This record gives sequence, structure tokens and C-alpha cells, in this order.
Amino acid sequence: MFKHAIVYSNVWEDPELNRRSLMIKPDDSVLSITSGGCNSLNLLVEGPQKVVSIDGNPTQNYLLEYKIAAVKSFGYDDFLEALGVEFYNRPSKYSPEYRLELYDKLRHLLSAEAKNFWDDNRDIIKSGLIMCGKVEKFFKIYRKILMFLYGSK
Repeated sequence: MFKHAIVYSNVWEDPELNRRSLMIKPDDSVLSITSGGCNSLNLLVEGPQKVVSIDGNPTQNYLLEYKIAAVKSFGYDDFLEALGVEFYNRPSKYSPEYRLELYDKLRHLLSAEAKNFWDDNRDIIKSGLIMCGKVEKFFKIYRKILMFLYGSK
């Protein structure tokens, strides 16, 4: 069986461009490509009647489900921890296992398919969802190459 992978764990486009160009009204229904889920979530700020988020890669939708469940389940600090957000490369005050504890608290909000995916990929949760995508991993390697070639300054 083909195992899908997360390609984008966050979105790199400017959400302000979407906001300005779409001019969403309260009675609008909006279709969004899921990708990392960030733009789909950001469109909700505009107050449309509905946002439908789709992606040809189902794991992108599982990631969005996870983010939505984290928003519903946690305050700011635990939300950031659930996603594995790091600031200025400072390590978390929690162990990676804490992210699994947070997952267990939000798991009931996920579809059966998303639960199966995340249950089978707890290592991704432990290492942090926010930078787990193939694109983000590429950028991490690219930054290391640039640092090697040009130095940190």
C-alpha cells in the first residue's frame, strides 16, 4: 500500500493576498486547497458561511484536522507545543512525549482515517508537526548548506 507523506506542514504564501483578493462576505462559501492548512484556517477569520478545504493528498487533510482539533482543545501554549513550534531554536520545556499526551487529549476530535494516520505516525507528533513536511525538511537542509557556504552572518 502506498504511504502518503506530508508535503507541506505549513503554508508559505501570504494570507493577506488571499484576504484582499477574495473579499469574502458572510454569506460566501469558500473552496481552499488544504496544503498545510494555514490558508484554510486563515480564511475563517473573514467570517464566511463555510470553508471547504480539499487536497489530493489525504495526509494534508489529516494535518488540518489535527490543527483544528488542537485549536479546539488547547490554550495558546499547549497549542504551540502540540504542533512542535520552537522559538529561536530554544528547546521546549517539555519532553517530546508531552506532545503525545496532547495528541491523546485531542484524538477523539479526529476522523477515523486521521486517527489511524496519526496513531501510525506518532514519531511525527513527537518531533513536531510544524516542520514535518517534505518542503520544510528541504528548506532545513538548504539553510545548512547556505550556512556552510556563507557563514551564519
